[in-house]
Amino acid sequence: LTVRARGRGLGLLIRGVPGFDQAMRDWYVLTINEESGELDEPVRLYGSDLESRLPPRCTDDEDGWLVMPEFGLAPALSVIPPNVANLTFVEARLRLEPGRACLDALASREEGLISPSSAEHRLAPVFDARAAVPLAATDASSGRRWELRCGL
Repeated sequence: LTVRARGRGLGLLIRGVPGFDQAMRDWYVLTINEESGELDEPVRLYGSDLESRLPPRCTDDEDGWLVMPEFGLAPALSVIPPNVANLTFVEARLRLEPGRACLDALASREEGLISPSSAEHRLAPVFDARAAVPLAATDASSGRRWELRCGL
């Protein structure tokens, strides 16, 4: 099942079969009629078009069906010094519409993050914070959760 990020809507998300020369599958959503419970015709969402590139960050007003794709290869993420940490098991949440996709949020497991001192926390970011993607990093041993921002 999937839902709309900003609007109302519930749908069944189906992954298609990869076509010739496609590494990623297309996604289809069958929307569920709220009154009757019947399924509408399938709508092809952005899918194989995403091969080998990351979509742009979602804006606050963009709607779309929420999809969590599986990565063939895990994306490479690094934490900006003075903190050093391993980020593994990265997951993404996308908002998909026919012909359009955007990156909503990221999540990962981490090892080695420490609380920055107030002086370190005031360091200027090396990327545009407005375009940053939120990343929830969960410590594998303690379960502590960190909110990070990723520059693309």
